[in-house]
Amino acid sequence: MQAQDWYVLWAIVRKEWRIFLRYPLNALLRIADPLIWLTPVYFMSLSFSVNGRAPGFEAFTGTHNFLAFILLGNIVGSYISAVLWNMGFSLKQEMEQGTLESLWLTPNSPWLHLIGRSTVSVLVTGLNTLGVWLAAYLLFGFEITSALGPALLVLIPMVIALYGFGIAYAGIVLYLRDAVTLSDIGTYTLQILSGINFPVTALPRPLMIVGLTLPMTYAIDAIRALLIGTTPLVAIEVSLAIVLISMFVFLILGRVVFERIDTRVRKMGTLSTH
Repeated sequence: MQAQDWYVLWAIVRKEWRIFLRYPLNALLRIADPLIWLTPVYFMSLSFSVNGRAPGFEAFTGTHNFLAFILLGNIVGSYISAVLWNMGFSLKQEMEQGTLESLWLTPNSPWLHLIGRSTVSVLVTGLNTLGVWLAAYLLFGFEITSALGPALLVLIPMVIALYGFGIAYAGIVLYLRDAVTLSDIGTYTLQILSGINFPVTALPRPLMIVGLTLPMTYAIDAIRALLIGTTPLVAIEVSLAIVLISMFVFLILGRVVFERIDTRVRKMGTLSTH
């Protein structure tokens, strides 16, 4: 990336952040939203517990801490949702406002626009993560006291890999001109197959095989193993290697896929339609 690209990226991020803060009540609700699903998860874990432990769950996963298991999975899953929904909707929104062609006529690369808009969403998701951890600590006594650094070494390259995946996904939205259906199906499918709410080994064998091909599966599994001591699918070093390799592969493939679809859409003359 050249210096001009960084300037453009910063301008987009600053604009999106100002829009986010312009509606303070909406911003507050987005940050506090995880409390809505955190509370029922806690009471559901109690309903399956015997003397404060869930023996069946512990035998299957290696940990009795159901709340932490679900919490960590959904934190990672929220980044999947943030990248897909923002990259898809950033294009759909520009289509509906009639400004997509104007953006494409600038000398800046289109994928910079995608990265800039999704960066703000990832930052907000980070605030959500801190809010969830604080709420879980204050309300339910949830604590993480070790291995936070190694867990971040897994999470950060996974988020970067998701950027590459999201850029390719945005190309598909550009071609099909539908963000809602694709985002719903894509987010739900990835979250189910990567095991954010349950061990991926609990899936039927055909779906489990598909899930084991996703780098997100290994990222979630490694983070859980590091922070709450679950039994990992593979050695943590192997999971980290898979995530790191995927980071480079997804970034390259994502940009290639998006640019090819972009060229195709320009030739078809459907860039301004929605």
